[in-house]
Amino acid sequence: MDIPDGKLIAAEDGGIATSRGSVAAARRGALSYAAVATLLLLAGLAVFHFQTPGGNTPPPPHCQITAHAQSELYPGYLHAGCANLTGDVARWHADCFLPGVSEWHPEGNVFVRLPDPAECAVATSEEWVIAGWRKRFVQLAPHQAFDLPAADQRHVLMYKLLRGSVLNVDTNGVQHADGSWETYPTTVPFGVKSIKIDRGVEKITAGSRGAVFAYYVVSHSTLQTVLKHGDMQNLSSPVYNISGPLSHLLQWRMFGTYECCKQYDGLPWWNLPGYFVQDHNLNRVVYIQLWTMEEGMDTGDYHDHSDEQGKHEFGELHAHMYTGTGLDGLQALLPSTVYTNSKPMPSSVRNDTYVVNGTHSTGWINWHDADDSVQLGIAIPAGYVHGPLWLIRSDGYPVMGGCNQSSGRRYIKYPMHRNLVGRLGPGAVMHRPPRLQMLIAFEHPKEHCWVPPSLLAQDNSIMKNAYVQSRDELGKYC
Repeated sequence: MDIPDGKLIAAEDGGIATSRGSVAAARRGALSYAAVATLLLLAGLAVFHFQTPGGNTPPPPHCQITAHAQSELYPGYLHAGCANLTGDVARWHADCFLPGVSEWHPEGNVFVRLPDPAECAVATSEEWVIAGWRKRFVQLAPHQAFDLPAADQRHVLMYKLLRGSVLNVDTNGVQHADGSWETYPTTVPFGVKSIKIDRGVEKITAGSRGAVFAYYVVSHSTLQTVLKHGDMQNLSSPVYNISGPLSHLLQWRMFGTYECCKQYDGLPWWNLPGYFVQDHNLNRVVYIQLWTMEEGMDTGDYHDHSDEQGKHEFGELHAHMYTGTGLDGLQALLPSTVYTNSKPMPSSVRNDTYVVNGTHSTGWINWHDADDSVQLGIAIPAGYVHGPLWLIRSDGYPVMGGCNQSSGRRYIKYPMHRNLVGRLGPGAVMHRPPRLQMLIAFEHPKEHCWVPPSLLAQDNSIMKNAYVQSRDELGKYC
């Protein structure tokens, strides 16, 4: 039996697979399959246990991407006076926790630390499974490559770039004069792009500044799974398929049970914290958390992240894992536009309760008042991520708000936006029982929110005015 063209590696399901490459040397040596198997048995089959999913050579111990409990690295508060404050909300606003953690879950996160890329060409983490999605973190030094496994009809490979750039993985970036494509953490504003990797791609190669990405392996059957009402209460449902390092910290919690957010108590809305990724200098690369929401629920209120200031600021990008309807996604007000048919908020719903499944529920509603901007709905299918909603300068960097405040209290400027979970309003539920949406929120610090200017509408086009108006031109922001 011939060995296929590829290195022997550990397959995604734990068996033997091959990665695209060359084993011409093995063939020239005329080793039979039985001989190879004998050698592997004599070696204790260690090769299958220690190679990464892509068949890459196992990194030396100092090149491992490591996971740590937050309490291990940052026990207690950052300032002595924090213990005298009442509640974690007050402490979060007083900068008692590491900047970048969420207000509702400032403690108990998983910290992921990257090695120095100058000493590690390729570094990978251990594997997690979150709601059936298998995930590793990968860091590449400049121009280094992460080999992908051979085509597998059962699985879909995906990646979400967190920092740097990659070459010739997809066409969702910038095409250079030599025909090559370079992809960045962001994509076209107010748009979506697939995070799936085409079967013809054999490796992920970093650009000149290296790359950090989350690498996912998901079965086709998982992608076709529909989550529905009751799954969050069923411990055997896919949402509780969670394993990996420190997985006891990765637990679903109803959003309304957090101290900050009691107004949502009882609503079908769940949060799973949280990966805080740091580079070798302990700088924040990204904070990642997951959300699950039930169809027909108005998850909120319009918001613009102006309360995430200074070192807490971030630009968020959502990637969907499971969708309940074709309408799941985001809704945003478009800057510098006017919707001529806009009507004021009806007095009958002003200061009224939340709408859940077409009926009133406990809590309150924060309907964005007195704004006549055009509103855009952005549908995000499973395996896709949306582009920036924040305002962007002509050089591709985020527009910052809070100019009249100290530089430590400025924030990335957003239009008002909110989640969409199916249709909203009376009779909003499209399915019985209602379905669930699950998404990954990637919260990037501003230095990783750059959008290549060539992806922006140029000159005086209508798209520029409607989508990516630089408010610097208006003198309103900084």
